[in-house]
Amino acid sequence: MAASAHADTALRQVVCLIGGVSLADEAAQSRIAEFKAALTKLGWAEGRNMSIVIKSSEGDPEKRRQLAKELVALKPDVIVTSSTFETAAVARETKTIPAVFSTATDPVASGFVQSLARPGGNITGFSTNGPAMAGKWLQLLLEAAPGRHPIGVMFNPETAPGAGAWYMAELKAPASEAEVEIVPLPVTAPEEIEGAIARFATSSSPGLILIPDSFTVTHRARIIAAVNAHRIPAISPYRYFVTAGWLMSYGGALEEPGKQVAIYVDLILRGANVAELPVQTTRKFELAINARTADALQLTLPAALLARADQIIQ
Repeated sequence: MAASAHADTALRQVVCLIGGVSLADEAAQSRIAEFKAALTKLGWAEGRNMSIVIKSSEGDPEKRRQLAKELVALKPDVIVTSSTFETAAVARETKTIPAVFSTATDPVASGFVQSLARPGGNITGFSTNGPAMAGKWLQLLLEAAPGRHPIGVMFNPETAPGAGAWYMAELKAPASEAEVEIVPLPVTAPEEIEGAIARFATSSSPGLILIPDSFTVTHRARIIAAVNAHRIPAISPYRYFVTAGWLMSYGGALEEPGKQVAIYVDLILRGANVAELPVQTTRKFELAINARTADALQLTLPAALLARADQIIQ
């Protein structure tokens, strides 16, 4: 669908709904700055020919729903969303306003697009860290910490894609092959995090996987502190967990994601049909390791694993 028809003198409006972090978060600020800078290079300037409204649900489901309603009511030219749940909230509110997600888990299964090559509706974007990644996370965790058993999977069933079930299903076969038990660790409130991890830590030699989830991103400081306090090796999709003290991450890395989203926004503003803009998937995956955390956990990481790392924090 083409962008809304505006008079040439009118400001084109782009609204953004992000989740999982506040607008004050360093990672969020960096991504927003990258997005705006890319738009400027493409000929769009706030106050001259464009206005940008940015809101964050901060991982709150009710706030997410309300903000989606408010942003759609503005009747913008394009809506940008940050994740699967923000995209779902917007999709419930409009079937006509073009929307671009910066990342979404399995956009076909989520109902956002008919196919990756030809979305067919009002939504398109970029996809990383889908359920097929789950087996790789298990493999890397066991490579870094051999013999760990059981392996916990922490998520909030109210905010994780597929309520966590998509990722749990993908773990069955590799877990069976590795002869490890997978234990779901559902949490629905911040105050449940420490208790869930403390109880799981009483297992014989546990490890932990975090799947993509706006809740766990929002409360990552609590999760990282609890996991490290109980000396549990853990992996997530996000490199910024590792810079904050997490053991390791492995995830899809879109090169200059803010720039990529800006290119799609620009195309739509200039008349491109969003239904025909293909969903792009990452072709690059990055492994990050925190060597200091490994030392604290008394892990001797294999040289082959360290050699494959894109980033090692000493």
